[in-house]
Amino acid sequence: MTDTLKRMEASTPLWVAMAVPTFALVGVLIAQSITLFNERARRRDEQTRVVREEVQKVMMAFYGFAEYANSTEAEAGFGNECTPYEEQWDVVANGLAAGAANMAGGQGRHRTATLELMDGLGALSRADREGLSPWTVPRWGYAQMAWAGFETVAAWLRGERIPRHSRRVARMALQMRKDLDAEYAHRARIEADLKTGVVRKFARELRWGVRNRWKKLVSGPAKKFWAYLFAA
Repeated sequence: MTDTLKRMEASTPLWVAMAVPTFALVGVLIAQSITLFNERARRRDEQTRVVREEVQKVMMAFYGFAEYANSTEAEAGFGNECTPYEEQWDVVANGLAAGAANMAGGQGRHRTATLELMDGLGALSRADREGLSPWTVPRWGYAQMAWAGFETVAAWLRGERIPRHSRRVARMALQMRKDLDAEYAHRARIEADLKTGVVRKFARELRWGVRNRWKKLVSGPAKKFWAYLFAA
């Protein structure tokens, strides 16, 4: 029996003796590669799930604020039209920008539009006081921007383009913010060389207030009505 085994071993080709451990090593490497690939896929899926959950929170925050704006009436009177929505947005907006930062892909269009709408919601009260809001009723602006934010985030989650209405509202919010920044920069340049007497300062503030009310109640609505009649 022993002699027979020795004769079989002696007759075994060298390449066969080398091929057996080689195949075993290749099998181990393939098994490890498959395990590593599955682990990476699991981690990627887990990261994707966490990101989508964060983005979904942003979407529902927009939705909740839109519902609040649609169902809440502000007190009448100049300076009170934005108060409840401004206070509610200060509560809702906490941490939303960080969640929106996860909206990668699509060359960042969804993320950019979402952040522009957030900035617009935060700046609407100041723009309304300065007569620079594109909405004659602040409640409409809050509701439209919040709903546009909801639609934009929902489109990102579905892998779709930003709806046309949401793009238009985002452009309005961006332009409003630019106008507000330009107004403050203009005032800073003018008032830098002005005297700071109490009477002079009061007169300047009164002039700014009258001009802002004129923009908000007369010239602004007139321009919108004219654009509506003769829209291209």
